[in-house]
Amino acid sequence: MVAAAVISAASLLVRWIPLRATMVNEYEQGVRWWKGRATTLLTKPGVYVFIPWLGDITTESIKPQEVETSLQAVEDHEKHTRSVSFGLQYEVVDLLRHQTCVTDFEESLLNLVERTACEVIQSGETDHLKSLRRKVRQQCLEWGVKIHRLGYINNARVRPIHILRGDI
Repeated sequence: MVAAAVISAASLLVRWIPLRATMVNEYEQGVRWWKGRATTLLTKPGVYVFIPWLGDITTESIKPQEVETSLQAVEDHEKHTRSVSFGLQYEVVDLLRHQTCVTDFEESLLNLVERTACEVIQSGETDHLKSLRRKVRQQCLEWGVKIHRLGYINNARVRPIHILRGDI
């Protein structure tokens, strides 16, 4: 009698609690969040269930990703303006650190590359790209991400255009 009452109460409770499910694919990993804290790393593909107002599951692709920075003008140490943009390939190696150390990773990564490129080019170092790669890789490892490739897409000296009075 008591067991039947417990079972019926449990079935009513299950009907009232809305559960959600998230699919983790074979090329993804997930993080289970409980009350705002990352609790579990989900490495196996499958369907995971959670209670929406107490927890969440976020997923991230573990395949290598490619991004490009926008074209920007940088003044080098000789006061010449250069037009540069970069392409890079990265892979998430530590998902818990990746999701807890930085809010918007891709935007932060692009800002890091652009800011570091400006610093390196303006400093007058002889090997810009080697120094840039070292600094970006070091920061990204702290974010749980490994940089596979980082290189110039565009690196050109900008030449000023002179407009003569008759051309206006």
